[in-house]
Amino acid sequence: MAGGDYRSALGNGFVPLLTHSSAVRRYRHGLFLGPVSDSCEHLAYRRVVFRQSVIRARASNAVSVNQYNRYHEGLMYAVIATGGKQEKVEPGQVLNVELLSGDEGAEVNFSPILLVDNEDVMSTEDELSGVTVTARILGEVKGPKIEGFTYKNKTNNRRRWGHRQRYTTIEITEIVRG
Repeated sequence: MAGGDYRSALGNGFVPLLTHSSAVRRYRHGLFLGPVSDSCEHLAYRRVVFRQSVIRARASNAVSVNQYNRYHEGLMYAVIATGGKQEKVEPGQVLNVELLSGDEGAEVNFSPILLVDNEDVMSTEDELSGVTVTARILGEVKGPKIEGFTYKNKTNNRRRWGHRQRYTTIEITEIVRG
């Protein structure tokens, strides 16, 4: 090549590659559009091996349609808003929410903001008018300890503080469509 110019070498069957890694990346994603010459046959082989390994990996992780339908057959869940947060809940699920007023064993009702029942998805106020999520209070727990430390330099002004948030543990007993 004269003076580093690769254009003169193109007529001799030379295929320039930017870098080895970029060429491999192009082959893996099927972005190489030019002909494969002798100088990059190994890359084409790597492309075939890579594609076969992806196909094998996908086949091993695949779930049959029957398994999928069996799992999602009785799928019903709701999204409720409590304590400034939204939680996805299913019947029988136990979760911690912000502190609620009520004794242990008391029933609590939530109005959901979304309901999914198999193929039906309800999200408007008209559709959710009669839907309720019922839960039973199991008890009260404390969250993890949060420790803080503040100080002002040059004045010996230091303060350590801590906090543990209180949560109510609830169990979702049922989701009733209206």
